[in-house]
Amino acid sequence: QTITNLYIIPAQPTEMDTIFLVSVTNYLAQPNHLSQYFFNTDGSNINFTALHSIGEWQFGIPTPHIMQIGSLNPGSYELNYQSLRYAINDTLTDTLYFTVQASPVEVNDSTITEQNIPLSLSQGWNMIGYTCVEPLNVIEAFSTVEDKIIIVKDNIGNAYLPEFGYNGIGDLEFAKGYQLKITEDINVLYFCPTLILEE
Repeated sequence: QTITNLYIIPAQPTEMDTIFLVSVTNYLAQPNHLSQYFFNTDGSNINFTALHSIGEWQFGIPTPHIMQIGSLNPGSYELNYQSLRYAINDTLTDTLYFTVQASPVEVNDSTITEQNIPLSLSQGWNMIGYTCVEPLNVIEAFSTVEDKIIIVKDNIGNAYLPEFGYNGIGDLEFAKGYQLKITEDINVLYFCPTLILEE
């Protein structure tokens, strides 16, 4: 019986870590087999292939095979493993899912981390402040909730009317306030990560 266990080191990697894939396999001595690692991220596909010979494996002993993946950007990843043993035409597959976190930024004795904290908006009129440094097109900013928005207004009365596809505001700008009227409560809207300072 062939047993494969996939895991990564470190178990909870950040973007600053070098990540290693470990494949623990119990092979009864067999002729050459081909192991392929299909590494999927954001629709792209990176294929790692390693050819193992019989001399690398011991009878009935789980043998780890370690492969360096490298450093990855923050996000969720899927890695598919396939092993083909030529002698008996046997194919084994397994899938590993893991997440890479953003690395905290050190500031003296404190640590700054990023969190996506949504706004809490009530049905009717609301006032919000835009705290992101980078400007953001108002249509993109409210794209996930545009079906709940009647109007967004800036401080001089320019308006965004999603029902009519009209954007008279342009971009949301840092440190400016906006008024909006919505048809129902919204608790899933945020424009950029919030910086959290931890002592």
